[in-house]
Amino acid sequence: ILGADAVLYPAGAPPLAEGEARPPTLPCGGGKCMRVSDYPWKDLTMELAKIKDMYPDEQNVILVPGDDIAYEVIVMTMDASRNDKLLKGSRDLFPYVVIAGGDMSK
Repeated sequence: ILGADAVLYPAGAPPLAEGEARPPTLPCGGGKCMRVSDYPWKDLTMELAKIKDMYPDEQNVILVPGDDIAYEVIVMTMDASRNDKLLKGSRDLFPYVVIAGGDMSK
């Protein structure tokens, strides 16, 4: 969602060194994302709920997974993006999930 950085980084996005990629907003358990269970799924849904609160009419989310992202992680991310049943009694967040290829930062 364009403009979501204002929600994810309210104090401004962290500065990056030349050639450095933006750090993950939600770090995995133990600092490493080795298994699907290492990912902070509830935290992801909470952050997406904040974005939904700012953009209540938005229905779409675009995922741009890297080549090294496991299929199970993509599916879990899609599930975490669709609704916040764990948080506010099952409201829709972004029910229309699009998976795009390539680097959208360019």
